[in-house]
Amino acid sequence: MTERREPSTLESAGVMFGLALVSAGLVALSLWTASGVKQIGPTSFETEFAQPGWGCSALLLVIPIFLAAWRHTRFMALMAAAALIPQFIGAGLVIDRTVAAGWGDGMTGFAWILPLGFTPFFFGAALIGAEVGKAYRRPAVTRFPPPPA
Repeated sequence: MTERREPSTLESAGVMFGLALVSAGLVALSLWTASGVKQIGPTSFETEFAQPGWGCSALLLVIPIFLAAWRHTRFMALMAAAALIPQFIGAGLVIDRTVAAGWGDGMTGFAWILPLGFTPFFFGAALIGAEVGKAYRRPAVTRFPPPPA
């Protein structure tokens, strides 16, 4: 049985770029669809600087991360990092928006919860995908019966 071909570095870089692009798109959608500051009463306000539904949908990136790490085993950590970096940038932008709007208090640090929560899931999916990919690429062991005497 022949061993399966390992993809090129350029192909792996393209997949990493694609993962980062999808992740950045989800961050942009989350920031774009946020309602901002709304007055809901005479003295009460509701603030939303990132729409949480789109932010949580980034957890679905574990599927493409798994598949990318399965195919590109040498770059498993970079696949997870490529999807994770835009999430951390998005959290920084949420904090920047909150402070710029004058709503900055100690609670703004909670914007980091989602990206920090995604980290073990993304790297776990990459690790499992790479292990499955390595096992898939190993040549099959064939055992023949001993020749007749």
